[in-house]
Amino acid sequence: MKYLMSFDGGGSTGIVLGEYDELTPYRPVKVWQPTGGVSGFLDWYEEYSIPPDPEDGFYGGWLFGLDREMIYESQIEFVSERFVPLSGGGFNQSSASVEPLRVEGALIALGLLPHDYTSKRWQRASCQVLAGGKTPAERKKNTDNLLRKHGYWHTGKQIGKPDANDVNSAMKHALYYMTRTLKHRPTIELLFPE
Repeated sequence: MKYLMSFDGGGSTGIVLGEYDELTPYRPVKVWQPTGGVSGFLDWYEEYSIPPDPEDGFYGGWLFGLDREMIYESQIEFVSERFVPLSGGGFNQSSASVEPLRVEGALIALGLLPHDYTSKRWQRASCQVLAGGKTPAERKKNTDNLLRKHGYWHTGKQIGKPDANDVNSAMKHALYYMTRTLKHRPTIELLFPE
């Protein structure tokens, strides 16, 4: 089994860990939505990363709630939204508005994502669009409905938060990566059977 972990960083960071193989569509295994910006993200990371333990042959890594045997036999790939600050026309920068950049810095410093933004593992916000429509609002609604239809949508109640907006954004990034970058046939056939 292979694993893909997707991030949508910010004041609240959506995180989705999913699994797939050559015959199985991507499916979420765990989701999180830590709050508190980069501090909350780093607290989450500290809770779910495992320090080295040479006595049992484990040299550190990211278990994220999976058992060690699964990680020994598998690989985890990471993908994230790349924040692009906007200027002018009602957009002004504040500490809160650039919090996604701080989370990105943590992802790079922790070695989860490359420092080179040209990597396809860094995605623009537009990569959350998985379905068509005439307007941006219609494309967003159709994408959300696509997630609901196939069991990828999460609610705040399911994750113990007021909403699951950031988890759903991270899910969209994961599915975009699976279908557009990896061109994973089982996931494509599930989402777009026609």
